[in-house]
Amino acid sequence: MNPSPERGEQIWGVCVTFDPAIPVFTEVVSSAKAQLAGMVVVDNGSGSAGREAVRDLCGQAGVRTVFLEANRGLACALNIGAAEALSQGASDILFLDHDSVPQAGMVAAMLSARQMLVAQRRPIGALGATAVDSRTGRASPFVRFSILGLRRFLCGNSRESVIATDMLNTSGSLIAADVLATVGQMDESLFIDHVDTDWCLRARAAGFSLFGVCGARLSHRLGDEVIELGFPVGRSIHVHPPGRFHFYVRNSLLLYFRPHAPLKWALPDAARLLLFIVFYCVFPRRRVEYVGATMQAMRDAFARLMRPSGN
Repeated sequence: MNPSPERGEQIWGVCVTFDPAIPVFTEVVSSAKAQLAGMVVVDNGSGSAGREAVRDLCGQAGVRTVFLEANRGLACALNIGAAEALSQGASDILFLDHDSVPQAGMVAAMLSARQMLVAQRRPIGALGATAVDSRTGRASPFVRFSILGLRRFLCGNSRESVIATDMLNTSGSLIAADVLATVGQMDESLFIDHVDTDWCLRARAAGFSLFGVCGARLSHRLGDEVIELGFPVGRSIHVHPPGRFHFYVRNSLLLYFRPHAPLKWALPDAARLLLFIVFYCVFPRRRVEYVGATMQAMRDAFARLMRPSGN
């Protein structure tokens, strides 16, 4: 592994695994290892076969590992990995999923972008790589909030541009240790969905800016299934299983009532949530399960909001 070249940075990767597809995870480790000063893999309660495969691969690659006996949620695993990396002297954390493959030069592109932004005296909260879906080949846009809905910005032909954004995916995000200390850890009560949303909203509320780096490419897989919607919608929908959809609905409802959630995000997102509920409960093959997951999510969110802490 290589120490980062600028200002003595020690960029460490934190990758969370849960029964990963080993061929893809092998690519993640190989590519990340070549670009980072160190790496921590947190296995989040994989089955025995998956756990042993992760242990063998990371052992051969010289990657530090933490094995959790049960799935404690993405946020908890990220926090554990970050704490381990920081204890090893990490100056920055690059968060990754087990199916997110950093393409060559990704970290160098992010450091170059950061150098430019620092020279401009921009308050950097996090930098995010451009996620490219490994099945469709489409790059995900960076977004800015608007009361009329999300404004999407795609990278053009130039891979040297930096796009100001209000939201970044956890996977592929680079966060400095001092920023993480200021904004705080990932919210473990959310378990998985909207963990990145909540952190980004807190960072923005604390006065930090977020940036997408077009030259930093990350091969990523969003959702378990892709449904293409033709004219007049003209976009693809990434479908998650009912259990995952439960967390998406529940956590969306919880975030709408948090003080760091601005109305220009909450109102359009609530409309988007309603559309997703209609889509999931009508079109996918397991629509009855999605209806059940949605109703349970609403009950869970209401129960949490009624608690004195509101969490």
